[in-house]
Amino acid sequence: MKFAHVHIPKTAGGSVNDWFNRYNPNSLVFNTHKTIDKCQTKFDLSFCILRNTYYRLISAYEFAKSQALRKYNKRLSKGDIKGAAEAFNMNTTDTDIISWLSYHIETDNNVVWPLDKWTKNVDIILNQENLIEDFKLIQEKLNCFHPLQKTQHVLNYSKEKYLTEDYIAFVYKHFYKEIDKYNYKVL
Repeated sequence: MKFAHVHIPKTAGGSVNDWFNRYNPNSLVFNTHKTIDKCQTKFDLSFCILRNTYYRLISAYEFAKSQALRKYNKRLSKGDIKGAAEAFNMNTTDTDIISWLSYHIETDNNVVWPLDKWTKNVDIILNQENLIEDFKLIQEKLNCFHPLQKTQHVLNYSKEKYLTEDYIAFVYKHFYKEIDKYNYKVL
C-alpha cells in the first residue's frame, strides 16, 4: 500500500516520516510540506496530522528560533560575524511571536497556512494530540505495529509564556475557522 503524507509543519510529521523510513520505506511516496495536489506519484491513501493551532504556531516560532541560533553559532564558529548577526533578523526571530506570525501570514509562508488548505482532498486526518492512538490506523493498513516515537525536533520550551491574552486573541482573529471547526482550546 502506498501512502502520501501531507506533512503540516510542526505536527510530528518528522517522527512519522522516520517511522516509515525505518519500517516501511517503500510505502511512503510523498512526505513533504506541500499540499496533496503537488503529489506526482500514485498512492492508495493520503493522510495528514493536525495539531491545536495555538500550540502549533508556538512550536513553529520556537523551531525558527532554534534554527536561527544554530545558524548563528555555526557562522560565528567560522568567524563570520556579519553572517552570524544576519541569522537573527526580523523575519525569523528577532521579534516577538505576534510580529513573527504577522510577517509569515503576510508572506503566505506554509508554516502558517490554515488547516483547510492542508487537509483539502486528504483521505485520513490524524491528530497530533492523540497521535499514538490515531496512527494505529496507518499501522493496521500496513500490518506493521512498531511503535511510533518522537525522533525529530523535540524542543524544550514553556508554551505557557506565550499564551497571553494578546496572543490568544491574535491567533483566534487569524485562525478562527479552524479553531472553531476542530474545537481547539487553550489548556
